[in-house]
Amino acid sequence: MRTIAVLIFSLVINAVMAQPFPFRSDDNKAREIPPISADMRARMGPYTPRAFYPSLINLPTLSEKDERTAIDLASQRMQQGLDLVNSQLDILHTDVDDYQGRLYVLENAANDVRAGVARYQSGLATLQAIEANKTPQDIALSWFKNEMSLDRPVVTSSAFFIGGMTPFHFVLCLIMSALIALAIAFYYLRRKHATKLIEALDQQTLDLDQHVQLEGTWAGSLELIGIYDETPVVKTFRFIDPASSYIRFAYLPGQFLHLTAVIDGKQVQRAYTLASAPTRHGYIELTIKREENGLFSRFMHEQVRCGDQFQSSAPFGRKTFTGTQNDGIVLIGGGVGITPLMSIIRMLTDIAWNKDIYLIYSCKNSEDFIFRQELEYLRERNPYLHLTVSFTRQSTALEGYLSGRINSEILKKAVPDIKHQFIHMCGSIGFIETFRQLLKELEVKDGHIQYEAFGGEAPVERRVIDIHRLDAKALPTVTFAKSGKTAPLPKDSTVLEVAEAVGVNLLNACRSGYCGTCAVRLIEGDVTMENHEALSKADRDAGIILGCQAKATGNIIVDA
Repeated sequence: MRTIAVLIFSLVINAVMAQPFPFRSDDNKAREIPPISADMRARMGPYTPRAFYPSLINLPTLSEKDERTAIDLASQRMQQGLDLVNSQLDILHTDVDDYQGRLYVLENAANDVRAGVARYQSGLATLQAIEANKTPQDIALSWFKNEMSLDRPVVTSSAFFIGGMTPFHFVLCLIMSALIALAIAFYYLRRKHATKLIEALDQQTLDLDQHVQLEGTWAGSLELIGIYDETPVVKTFRFIDPASSYIRFAYLPGQFLHLTAVIDGKQVQRAYTLASAPTRHGYIELTIKREENGLFSRFMHEQVRCGDQFQSSAPFGRKTFTGTQNDGIVLIGGGVGITPLMSIIRMLTDIAWNKDIYLIYSCKNSEDFIFRQELEYLRERNPYLHLTVSFTRQSTALEGYLSGRINSEILKKAVPDIKHQFIHMCGSIGFIETFRQLLKELEVKDGHIQYEAFGGEAPVERRVIDIHRLDAKALPTVTFAKSGKTAPLPKDSTVLEVAEAVGVNLLNACRSGYCGTCAVRLIEGDVTMENHEALSKADRDAGIILGCQAKATGNIIVDA
């Protein structure tokens, strides 16, 4: 049956080619296409339609010569197609039962037959276009359409298509779309996180209730990964969170954390101001001066090693600066008091703060100049950073620096219109008192001054109270609401001292009323405080007291 079908197909093709094909003449009378002789084929040469048919695109009309050429080429195309079909018929004349080992040959022959038919159809389409009196552009278009499928067998597939795609490509597109959607979502989450951080930094003030809730919101382990010498007696310690790729608490410049270590078999805790910028999320840094009588600072300088882990809690402290309080900032620091000021400078540099930053810094000599290399580097690259540094015990001043103590004239020259500037100070108690007096001489209002005083680690006398020896019935009491403990409160004892006696963990540092670490809310009762410098008016109005200073003659309740 297959052989008979092939023979019938061959006869039909030959019969069609034998029929004269009418084409128009100048007098619009049909005439027949003369058969192409071998002579004509020889003169025409090999089939090269690509040079002629594209040229028809530019012709406004089809001349007689061009029409003749098109007819000859079309006829030649049809003859070539027929010759290709005829050449493969002998191969296809195979008995159905005699196909063993010849399937590949038969498949190629069938493809050649399809290609021959395609050639024949392309020539036929051209003749039909000429007969229909179409423009040269239409004739060229007919040729192009057939040329696109020339010598290509018809592809049939039972594959299932979705929107013109195979199932494989459809699934691939779904996967790619999901990955793109995930990337976009991750991008927007990062932007949301960055926006929240900027909003936190841009807050001009924090509501006291909100601020208290923000304090001490994190507790966990920190791992020491770097120790850097700043001066002969000052080192910077870099910590990471060993359980995360970033520090898992937010803080503001001026805030501090509590570090806990076991020293000589006892658990010791100290508060240290964060020197790193809150804009750098991968680590935090503490810059610590070695104090001769400082148990914890000597431990940090002499015994710790990279890889050591510490228990910590953070953040604490209300005296912060975010960069929005004023159109500029004056930072005044003495010795290691530059630590929180450096956090401010680093943060403002990171956020490209385009307002003036005036740093007034005093230390003993050039060897004690903490962060000197970094500050000189930043000054060269930040046009808004202005440095005034004086060495109090160095008679010969270095180029670009001063010698001797800073006075009001130096401040007036270093900071234009200083009485209208916002000022943040940090240093020893004596340093703070000296500069408060200088600023008062320059008519700077107290409301424009924010300061943080420290007393180093030279121990303030810690009175130990033996609760069991006190006459509880004759004394007022202090109740620690969160801890659920109540204890007698002698009139000469502070809330902090009683808290330590009964095992209530009330964080503290200077014990002098300057650092504000031991701030706690007074829920009920009245207290007196010898020094409350660490508290703002807003703090006092909200009932915040300093545990190291608060004493009472009546019953009180505190939120601890």
